[in-house]
Order: sequence, then structure tokens, then C-alpha cells
Amino acid sequence: MKNYRQDKRMANLFYSVSAAAVVTIWGSTASAQDTVKTDLSEQGFSIVMEDVTQTSEKELSKAVAEPEAVGVPARIDVRFEGISPVRSLKATAQTNRPTYKVGDTVSFSISANYPAFLEKAELRIYEGTQRGERPLEVVSAPVNGDIEWLLPEVGNKELTYVLRVYDEKGRYDETFARSLFVKEIAFKTSNDLGATSDQAASPDQNTIRQRFIPLQGGIITVSGSADADKPVVVMGEGVSTSPSGEFSITRNVPAGTQMVEVEYSSQGEEKSLIRPVEIPTSQWHYVGILDITAGRRLKDEQSENTLGYERDYVDGRVAFYASGKTQSGWAITTSADTGEGDIEDIFRRLDEKDPNAVLDRLSGDDLYPTYGDDSKSYDDTPTSGRIYVRAEKGDTRAMWGDFNADLSSGGLLSNTRSLYGAEVRSALPYRTETGKARLSGVVYAAQPDTLPQTDILRGTGGSIYFLSRRDVNGSSETVSVEVIDPDTGRVISTRALSAGEDYELNYLQGVITLSEPLGFGQSASGLISSAGGDYDVNLVVQYEFTPTTSDIDGFSLGGRAEAWLTDNLRFGVTGMKESTATADQKMVSSDVRFVFGSRSFVEAEVAQTEGPGFGRTVSSDGGLTLTDEAAANGDRARAYRVNSTVDFADLNTDQNGSIDLYFERIEAGFTTLNKSITKDQILVGGKVTATLSTQTMLSVAAENFQQDGGDHKRSAEVIVSQNLSKGWTLDAGVEHQDKKTVSDAEKTGSRTDVSARLNYAPSERVKVWLLGQTTGLGATSRVTYKPTKDREVYVGYSLDPTRTFSGYDLIGQDKGKIVVGSKVKHSEQLNTFAETSHDLFGERYASTKTLGVTYNPSDAWNITGAVESGLVRDSHNGDIDRDAFSLGGSYTLEKKLSSNARLEYRRDRGDGDSQDADTFAARAGFGFTGNVDARLMGSVDALFSNNLDDSFRDGKYVKSSLGYALRPTQDEQLNMLFKYTYLYDLPGADQVNASDEKNGDAQKSHVLSVDVDYDLTQSLTLGGKYGYRTSEVATRGTSDFEASSAHLGIARLSWHLVKNWDAMVEGRIMYDVENETLSKGASFGAYRHIGDNLKLGVGYEWGQVSEDLTDLNYLSSGIFINLIAKI
Repeated sequence: MKNYRQDKRMANLFYSVSAAAVVTIWGSTASAQDTVKTDLSEQGFSIVMEDVTQTSEKELSKAVAEPEAVGVPARIDVRFEGISPVRSLKATAQTNRPTYKVGDTVSFSISANYPAFLEKAELRIYEGTQRGERPLEVVSAPVNGDIEWLLPEVGNKELTYVLRVYDEKGRYDETFARSLFVKEIAFKTSNDLGATSDQAASPDQNTIRQRFIPLQGGIITVSGSADADKPVVVMGEGVSTSPSGEFSITRNVPAGTQMVEVEYSSQGEEKSLIRPVEIPTSQWHYVGILDITAGRRLKDEQSENTLGYERDYVDGRVAFYASGKTQSGWAITTSADTGEGDIEDIFRRLDEKDPNAVLDRLSGDDLYPTYGDDSKSYDDTPTSGRIYVRAEKGDTRAMWGDFNADLSSGGLLSNTRSLYGAEVRSALPYRTETGKARLSGVVYAAQPDTLPQTDILRGTGGSIYFLSRRDVNGSSETVSVEVIDPDTGRVISTRALSAGEDYELNYLQGVITLSEPLGFGQSASGLISSAGGDYDVNLVVQYEFTPTTSDIDGFSLGGRAEAWLTDNLRFGVTGMKESTATADQKMVSSDVRFVFGSRSFVEAEVAQTEGPGFGRTVSSDGGLTLTDEAAANGDRARAYRVNSTVDFADLNTDQNGSIDLYFERIEAGFTTLNKSITKDQILVGGKVTATLSTQTMLSVAAENFQQDGGDHKRSAEVIVSQNLSKGWTLDAGVEHQDKKTVSDAEKTGSRTDVSARLNYAPSERVKVWLLGQTTGLGATSRVTYKPTKDREVYVGYSLDPTRTFSGYDLIGQDKGKIVVGSKVKHSEQLNTFAETSHDLFGERYASTKTLGVTYNPSDAWNITGAVESGLVRDSHNGDIDRDAFSLGGSYTLEKKLSSNARLEYRRDRGDGDSQDADTFAARAGFGFTGNVDARLMGSVDALFSNNLDDSFRDGKYVKSSLGYALRPTQDEQLNMLFKYTYLYDLPGADQVNASDEKNGDAQKSHVLSVDVDYDLTQSLTLGGKYGYRTSEVATRGTSDFEASSAHLGIARLSWHLVKNWDAMVEGRIMYDVENETLSKGASFGAYRHIGDNLKLGVGYEWGQVSEDLTDLNYLSSGIFINLIAKI
């Protein structure tokens, strides 16, 4: 009976009428009994004392809500937007340059929309390969404004930066780390020009990594137009204006009476406007609906033979959303939805998971690419169930719904699972000098019906990657880029990526697309070419999926507590437990951290795991070939970690330099979500750098890695840098490395390298260096000539007696490698780089040419390119020689057009089976705003991989869309939405679908949809919809596609008869192309409004088109009575 009633006949009519009938009543309670007696000048306000006439609340509300014409043509609009603060915090490097030179000036733009709550701001610059939390430099910054920073000597290291802001109690907010060196611009056409995407989330979700500053108050927006060539100052801040003089600024401000001052110019005359705005301490927004439908089925061929069939039925639904703040300062957000069903079970359904949660896997452009209003959407109550509750006050937050565990011990344990359940976070208001809470903690409990998956995808030099699974749970992912030492597994650096800005994820197809190409390697800088070796760059994606072949009967528990006993000493404890029947696991750890000085610290941690965990999947070719790494055996195992950094400046000495030490001991069986250790291992290392005198610098580094079974890697190096005389410097070093890999004799051996580099710079125009390195006999030299600061020519030669090439034996004599290149800055718009190399490796002669161009013919244009070539390590399937090329460009016309395109090519030649492949990829998108009434958008993502050994392992993915919206702002008589989507998907052979099956079929589809509403009169609206869908599926390895196509047409007439009466009649037809069948259906409904909050309706339906529009043998008819109550 229950199944039958959930498949009843009137869902389409009910939902359309119900959705149209919901009216939001904004309720508010305001209290501001205590006037804020704070110095507003310290909060970013500029106060002008005038004889302000007292204004009644009614007049004040009208003054705030309505734009006020001040002079001609100036217009100033001051609005109170509510008391639910939405914070925005951003730092942006104001350049598109891919590289910088030492001494270059880098400009940053800093912005925060809550300056009234902030005391100071700082920009923190980090080296991309640096361990610990020590920044390269901390630069004081304005809360809103621009700063400049001079680039120091950092070699080839990647730099990242974060913005951190503090309040008066030392609490801070911090942004995600952003790369300083722009490889390619991230083009967010779909977000910038009107797409409503689940990944275009609220401002703080996209840019802010940590939020510790509480915001209690409201939002004020000041907008308008003034003289374009004159400054506009709002609440003490300069505001940028458009060429026509338009401006808009939004600020979060504390509760109480706020004096908003606007200084501007109108027709050459300087003016000032002061408006008092009352920010209440309590306000509520809410909406709710009670829907009851009773009916009688006159005929139902689909269900009348079903067990438990009843001709009469009563269904009901209760749903509400409420958000507000109490006078005591608690911010409450809650929602609930019982869903539609048998009224007897209306409240029993509240403890169910939402069966429509699969819709979360659809991105916004799977609905319509644009709705014509430039809006963005985000889910304020994310939940996989029927209920959501979130309560926040200061540093305390309690919630029930979907959350990211975001639990980390600092080194050995971490959990980033997306779960549904309860979470509580709290911290004492007392802070250390650096803004850390004296005592803080988090606990969570969940009963998930999903499993976690971790994919480690080696960078390919491209931007499109296949995950190991399709049908990923929506918004459950955590994405990061890790740089690791491939020999020891040590994580050198980690950078978190944010959805909608750094990547987009197609949840249904399991395809992630990055905003810029990701390289596969990163060099470890050093005098000696073998010192440290190259690091691997991995894209790490952790997400949840719902298994369909088994049920998950278990729970997930976890928590962490931290206590700063002093400003320098912190203790922490972490615990997690996973119970899923197949991967039960317990994890606990304790850690201590002692900080002294601004950069020095010592921290230690001990952790223990018990249970097999979940394992992980790795790939070196972008997900086309996937290998499962089984979890450890699950025995109880421990891990120990000690990290320390000592900056000599923190010891109050005159010596410049630092000491970095690290130690890790991990037992076999130790398993976490991102680590699985199968053999006991020990890692010990350290580095000392010191300035011995004004002329001499010393660097000493050593590392020892040992693994049970005999594998080890030991290395040590000493480097001395000496200024000999004016223009002459000498760098000399020695390194010894001993390595043993039991399973690979070619990776076993020892070597000692002695290197010296002589540098000569007689002037700024000429630089010459000669490097000699001997294991046998080797040398490297380079001559650089710079006739001007914008032009550079160089010639280099290198000879390394130990070098080899994968797949090639040395025949003859290695005569080294010659490189000739140039870098030229032709103008502010054009930079070029060219290099030719001649490799004389015995009889294997190779000549390569590379060309790089950055071209900015105007502010609207940007063109960049990238080339990467090298060896990709793959311990599972064999190493790969890879060449990757990328060329991208964008064109932007302010408020009119935004467009981008990028082409990528990757050539792989590997040692293992089926590793030779050529891969092409392309991305393009545009958004066009012809006028305020219409939007046109389009995009395409494509990847074609041709496996030269086995076509069965080919991979193809194409998704393109075109959208148009007509939404007039003045004359709304005609409204239209249009979209066309094309999809071709041949997943990687190892990708797993929802049925736990690999070797997925090829599928392609076309979907076209048009929705039109036209007002015939003020009370009569004609609506229509046309949809076309064709889907073709072919067994993998064949081209025999089976098609399924259908046309759908709907016509609807809505009639507002008189004041309290509405009526609607709808007809629909569907034509099945393959079966040549035509199905028809119709419905009618009339509603009577009773007051402002109640509506009663009656209706009739007949049809051969079922509610899912796919059953062509459906015939039913029936009458119903519908009662809707709303608040």
C-alpha cells in the first residue's frame, strides 16, 4: 500500500501548484535596548556631527528601504539586508604573470566585508615545499586595500599565500592558500555569468579555510551612482566605481544604531549623506507549508492489481525553514520536510534518509545553465535526511545534518569524511597571543550509509581526471594537491582546493576538471642535481559513495580536544572509530607542541590504529588505469612523529640560520584514510642552514629511511657558499647517497657527488656560471647575457656520467647536452621564451625545441602556455615517459562577454603493458550578456585518450551545453528558458559504476528543453514546454548503439479568475520514437484562497503519461481535494 501511494497519479500537478502557492512571510523581532557605545571610528566609520532630526521608525524604515535621489544625477541607496552575516575574505595577486624575478614587486589586493569586527590583517607567504607552519614572510596588510611585496631569493620553489585577519581578542579567520605563480588563469564563466550551481557556494565556503571570529550584527548595502571622476567614500572606505559612476558595497556591522556616512560628488559638487540604520539583535525569517490531499481513484491500470491497493487515499506533507537570531546571541537555522506520503506515516518519515538526495549529484547546469538573473545559489541546510538544525553562538556550534568531519591530529591522523549526523564544536573565548583558543574541542557521531573512497591521481600535465568511481555523493568531496617524496612517502606540502574556483566535479560521471593543468613532478632545488631527487605531484580526492550491492550497518564517531596550557605549550588528543562491518577501525592519538619565538617549535605525536581501514586507489594516467592498493592487515599498530624547527633569531643570537629536524616511526598495519603501511619503517632527517659570516653560508642536510625487508635510502649533503670578490661567488658541495630496493636491482647502489659552481656577474647585463660535478666526471656551465633588463640570452652545457634513459641502453659515448635559449619581454603585453636542446646520449641523438608565450594585447586578453616533459614513476604498472603541452586563452569584455579556451595534449610511452597512449583534451566556455533581459552561455569539456596497445582501454568524455534565458525586467509578458546538452562518456576501463562493475559501456545522449510563459492578459498565462531526449548505449569495445528517444510536449493555461480564485488546465503528450507510440494526458485544478494563509482546491486527472514520463502503458483517472496551509 505504501509503495502504491508513493506512486500516485497527481504528483506533477500537486508539486507545481504547491510550489507556486508557497508565500514567504518574513517575520522579525528586533531589540536594541542598549546603545552601542563603541568608538565607531575604530570600526571603519567616519562620523560627522550634525543636527539630525529625530525620525520615527516608520519613516526610518522607508528611508532605508527606498533609494533616495540626492542631486542630479547622483543616487544613493542605503539598505539593511538582514542579520545573518555572510563573510567575504579575499587576497588576490594583481597580476597574471607566470614567473617573477628576485626583487620584483608583487601587488596584492586585500578585501574583507566585515572590517568593523577586525583589528588587523596580515599576508602570510609560504614556500610550497616547506614543512610545519613557519611562513617565509609575514607582511602587515590593510583590512581593505592594496600592498606591495618584494620577492626574495627563493630559487625554483613554489610560493603560496594566505590572508589572515584578527579581531581585538586575537581570534582569526584565514583564507585558502593560493599559488603566487599563475600557471593558467582559472576561468569561471558559469559562476560569473548567472549559473546556479551547487558548487557556487556562499562566499565563506569558497575562500575562507578557517573561521574563528564571531560575527553578530547585520548587513548593510550601500549602492548608487555619482560623478565617475570623483571619489566615493562609504563608512570611511574608498569605493571603486564603474566608468559610469555606479558603485555598490556590502558590509557586516555590529548590532545597534549605525551611522552610515556616504561622501560623493554630484555634478561637480562634493556632498555628504548620513543615515542612521538600526541593526536589531534578533530577527527571524521563516516559511512553512502543510499540504493534505484526499482523493479517489476512478481508474488506475498501473496499480489496481498491486497488493494493498486502495481506491481512496489521504496523503500529507509538512515542511518548514526558519533562520534567525535570538536576543541572547544564538543564531539558529533549521528545516524539516516529511515528504509526501500516507498521512498516517507523516512524522515517522522524519527519521528516514531523503530518497531524493541523489539529486545532489547533479550540478546546476544539469538543470538550466542560466536563469537570466545572474543569481547564485547554495544550500543553507545541507542534509541527507529529513531534518537539519544548526545553532551557533560565538565559538560554539552544534548541528544535525550533513557536515565535513575535518578532524586532524596535526600529522598522523586525519578524517575529512562527509557525514550525516551530529557535530558539536566549541572553544573558550580566552586566547593565546597568536589567536589560538585556550581550550577547544569537536565531537561528532553519525550513522552513515555511505563508504569513503580515496583516489590518488598523479598529475598528468592536464586538467581532466577520471575518479575510480561514478555516482559520487554530491558535495562529499575533499580535494587537495600533495607534493611527496616518492622514495620515503613523506608529504612535502599540501594545498587544499575549493569547489567552483579550483575545480568542478561531475558527480554522476565521476570526472573532475581542474581550473588549471596539474604537473606531474616538482624539482627539489639544490646545488647537486641528485640531492633530494624529484618529488611527485598528486591530486588527492576523498569522497563518499553509496554501495548498491550491500547495506552499511554501522556508525562513525570521532573527536579532538586541544588545550594551550600557556601561550607556548599545547596538548591535544584525537580519537575516531569507524564501524562498517567490512572495515571496522579504531584510531587514537595524542600530541604536544611547544612554540618559542615567532618561527620555532617542537611537536611530538604518538598514534595507534586497529582495523583494516578502507584502502585507496592510485593512477598515473589521469584515471584511465586504476590500481587498488589494499588496506593493511588491520593488526594493532602504532606510529610516532617528532618535528622541530629552530630559528636562530628566536634564540636571541646574532647568528642567522635555522635547524629543521623530523622523525617518524610507523609500524606495519598502521592505516588511516590516506595512509596504509604494510612494512615497519623509520624516517629520520634534518637540515641546518647558517650564515657563518657576511661572505660565507653553510647548509648541511641528511636523511635516513629504512623499511623492513631491506629497502633503504640514506643521503647526506654539505654545501658552502662563498663571496670571493665583487662579482665572483663560489658554491661547493658534496653529497653521498646509498639506496637499496630489493625488488629492483636498477634502483640499488650508492654514489658520491662533488660539485662546485663558480658564478661571475661583472655587471647586471652579464652573468656566467660554471658547475662541475663528479661521480665519474661531469660538468655544467651556463653563460647569460642581458643587454637590457627585459632581454636575456643564455647558453648552457651539462654532462652527467650517471644519467640513463628509460628503455635505452647507452651505445657509444655520452657527450652531454647543449642548451641555447632566450627570454624576452617585448612589451607590457608580450613575453616570450624559446629554448633548443641537443642531447648527445651516444647514438641516441635528440633535438627538442620549446616555446612559451604570454600575450596580453589588452586588459581583455590573456594567453598562456605550458610544457612539461619527464619520467613518471609508477611502482604498480611501470614507469612512463611523458610529454604534456597546454595552451589557453581568455577574452573578457566587462559586463558583456566572458570567454575562455584551452587545448591540451599528452604523450605517454611506458614500460608496462597498455601504457602507450595519446591523450587530447579541450575546455571552452563563454557567457554573453546582450542586455539586462537576456543571458547566453555555453561550455564544453572534452577528453579523448587513444591507447596504442589496447583500444579496449580507450577513454572518452565530452560534455557540452548551451543555455539561453529571457527574463525581462520591465515587461514580463514573455519569459523563456532554453538548454541543449550533449554527453559522450566512455569511462576508464577500471572505473567502477554504481553496481560495482568495471569496463563500463559507452553512452551518448542529446537533451533539449524549452520552457515558455506568455501573459495573454493580466489574469491569463499560457505556458508551454518542449523536451527531446535521445540516449544511446553500446557495449564497451563495440559500436552497436541501441537508441531510446522521446519527444515531450506540455501546454498549460493558468487563470486568475477573481481575487480569491485560481484555475489551471494542462495537457501533455509524449511520443516514443522507437516504438512509434503516442501517449496523452490531461489535468485540471481550481483553488479558492481563504485568507492569506489557506488554500483549498479540487481537481481531476486523466492520462496515459505517468508522473515519471517513461511508462507508456499507463492509464489512470481520478479526483482529488487539496488543502494547503502556509506561513
